[in-house]
Amino acid sequence: MGRRIGKRKDGQVQYRLLFLDKLHPLAEFDQQGNIRSLFVYADRSNAPTLMLRGGKTWRLIADHLGSIRLVIDAETGQIGQRIDYDAWGRVTHDSQPGFQPFGFAGDLYGPDTGLTRFWARDYDAETGRWTAKDPILFDGGDSNLYGYVLQDPVNGVDPLGTGPWDKLYGLPKEFWHWFHKLDGGKEMKALKDPKTKMVPEEDARAYFEEWKPINNKQNGFIDMDFLQEMIEMFLIPWFLQPRSLARVLDNGLSFRLGSLY
Repeated sequence: MGRRIGKRKDGQVQYRLLFLDKLHPLAEFDQQGNIRSLFVYADRSNAPTLMLRGGKTWRLIADHLGSIRLVIDAETGQIGQRIDYDAWGRVTHDSQPGFQPFGFAGDLYGPDTGLTRFWARDYDAETGRWTAKDPILFDGGDSNLYGYVLQDPVNGVDPLGTGPWDKLYGLPKEFWHWFHKLDGGKEMKALKDPKTKMVPEEDARAYFEEWKPINNKQNGFIDMDFLQEMIEMFLIPWFLQPRSLARVLDNGLSFRLGSLY
């Protein structure tokens, strides 16, 4: 199991990704190793809120699942990319394929293959199935080890590709990752409705209140204009310095150079 960290075509590296952790790409590099894009996470947990590319700051607009729908120039409002999906996540329209790597449910999309890479396995929207068995087998909550979110892709998500899956109820995915692991998964399993196989919303929100102080998250409004200004003034100049980039890599932010697809 592991993240997609780049692309190789006809023996040539097309791009590489630098990861902040196992779920969040921080930067994309071109064939020559130059920074192509930087990603900033602010108001959601799976896909980034901002992308810095080509001297511009782009806002990534997502739906309730985290699927990227629009990429907009933060200064002019110009649409740089529009993506439409059917219910199962199949791309029905992409105005600029490859402009940014995120797709259905906020994970990494490969236009050449049509597959979306979640952490543990690839999802094929054409068939509505995973391309490999659930690595945690029947603990994922589905008797079909290739089934995607119990055949409810409009409401369900599985960001790790390992199940169990949930309706998010608008709660952040960091919370769900914590909830999945709570007491070895026993807490969630005990709460799930035997008919729907889902955690009731009121129970999920009660555990969310317990999680907030643990994770020390602020639940307030994010001033996106201020965030963009700070990024342009401080983050980009710092990151583009060779010593800064070397420091990032030396600190072990999951920049793995193997397993190019």
